Amino acid sequence: MKLLADFWQDVRYGTRLLTKNRRLTAGVVLTLAVVVGANSLVFSVVHAVLVRQLDYEQPDRLVQLWQSGLGGGGRGDWVSFPNFKDWAAANRTFEDMAAYRFSPMTLSGDGQAESMAGLQVTDRLFSILGVQPAAGRLFERREDVPGHESVAIISHALWLRRYAGDRGAVGKQVTVNGKPYTIVGVMPDAFHFPSGLPGEFGPIQVDMWIP
Repeated sequence: MKLLADFWQDVRYGTRLLTKNRRLTAGVVLTLAVVVGANSLVFSVVHAVLVRQLDYEQPDRLVQLWQSGLGGGGRGDWVSFPNFKDWAAANRTFEDMAAYRFSPMTLSGDGQAESMAGLQVTDRLFSILGVQPAAGRLFERREDVPGHESVAIISHALWLRRYAGDRGAVGKQVTVNGKPYTIVGVMPDAFHFPSGLPGEFGPIQVDMWIP
């Protein structure tokens, strides 16, 4: 009982102190808000990357590779595309390999210009993830070479937002970052890649993939 009495005595003392010093009270509340916010962000990252089940076929067989310098330590760096090509050519461990990198994109040519998060990917990415398009098709190997006609796959959200779910969107000519592209596929509603990565204003939504 003494412990409980001491606790309430501390509460009363703290309340009187904060009541007398309103600036201190505001500072304490602000500090708590910042700390809670930071912890929430860390939890979101850990949950998205380490805890939450990936929404792909056979997620337990998927791995992501990084590269690091001779010093090692900490998380590695993104793999350069020439290094990825060398790794893929020498691969004897993995069933298949694919690469991707973030690329800000501006879509225009069929309405108001729209900025969005996009990915440049190699042609095998969607096959490795075990996903099939809701409309159209996936990338073909011949499209993943320099000089080939530029093609794009769009998210289900972008399909609904910009084309009202019209299947005629497949085959449309659009302009992406000032270059002509043809939409060849639409991803299903449940597909998100990368999956659930938190951004400054909420989870990052990738709306377009190009080879």
